[in-house]
Amino acid sequence: MFDQRTLDKKLAALGAQKQGKLAYNLVSPSQNISWTLSFRLLGVYRWEIDGALKATHAVASPFARRCLAEFAGQWWADALARLPEIGAGNAFPITNLTNWSQSHSLKIKDLTAEESAARVATDVKQHVLPFVQSIQNDDAYLDCLLSDDLPMRWLYCQPLTRFAETVKLSLLTGRGVDAALQALEPERQLAKGQLPDQDLDAYVNLVIRAASDS
Repeated sequence: MFDQRTLDKKLAALGAQKQGKLAYNLVSPSQNISWTLSFRLLGVYRWEIDGALKATHAVASPFARRCLAEFAGQWWADALARLPEIGAGNAFPITNLTNWSQSHSLKIKDLTAEESAARVATDVKQHVLPFVQSIQNDDAYLDCLLSDDLPMRWLYCQPLTRFAETVKLSLLTGRGVDAALQALEPERQLAKGQLPDQDLDAYVNLVIRAASDS
């Protein structure tokens, strides 16, 4: 069983601020990075719950969304005009941290509402919050974006915006763009598939130029 109000109370005790239905803002050690934790109830009988953690950078994420709108072709320009909420930040399933199950969900069929909320809150406290607290600054966040290791693998994110964020953060932190280009290389096929009417190399060059000029 599940009760949202019970979960709200338990997560509030951990410092999480309710943002919407089953969505919570977490305390971040960096002023530039915000973290949103969200959950979904799955199945007809709502016997499973899954969760996602999303990071948004105050400078790099808006820049990445602008790149998607301006440099990724008409298809993306039209999509972003219709759906202004897409195209910013990097999200991944929290089971990458909590190891709930291979299906990325927690089975709550046999739990009471109190037990399911307590289990979620305990896993957030033990696994999710320590990860968030480990991202102390832009350099630490950039390291996560450049890596293809768990929990924030490239396959969970939009490769075009992730690349744009890595470029912007690389320049903000004084590293240069070579590492961002190297991180994109194994994901080129994935990124090409996200460009219905634009060349990937042209997109890459436009992103680097825009990041250098801004």
